[in-house]
Amino acid sequence: MPHEIREQLYAEEAQYAERQRRQGASQANFPPINITNVIPATPQASTLSSVPATPESIGLGACDHSTRLEIPGLRDIAVKRYYDWQCSQVSDEALKMEYWKACDLTLADGLDLEQVFRDQDAAFYIDNGVKRGIARRFVSDIGTWAQQQNF
Repeated sequence: MPHEIREQLYAEEAQYAERQRRQGASQANFPPINITNVIPATPQASTLSSVPATPESIGLGACDHSTRLEIPGLRDIAVKRYYDWQCSQVSDEALKMEYWKACDLTLADGLDLEQVFRDQDAAFYIDNGVKRGIARRFVSDIGTWAQQQNF
């Protein structure tokens, strides 16, 4: 083996050993870090799990979405009345416009309130440009609205 190559190999080996020594010394200055993943036993623990939140898990009580609501009258008019009720729950005009988007999507897709209530598909509205909070309210409040209407 030529002398120059041997010298280069020794130099590289020495550099490697020096890097290892420095790295080992710098790591020795710090105590090891132990990470333990534990979900605390608090009411918020259910929101930290990978299981989707249900009305029961967030304290809203049971709601049987398979039950038929029996909303009387014309279905498209019921959607518009529901939109009016949702708008009565907010004062901001921008939020009212978001409720109008949800109402318009519902009618444009041929859906009625009973179908929306049964499906609980807020993603349909979100995917079509309705703000997430409005979409979730539009889908989840139908049972409350129907109860208030004494149907």
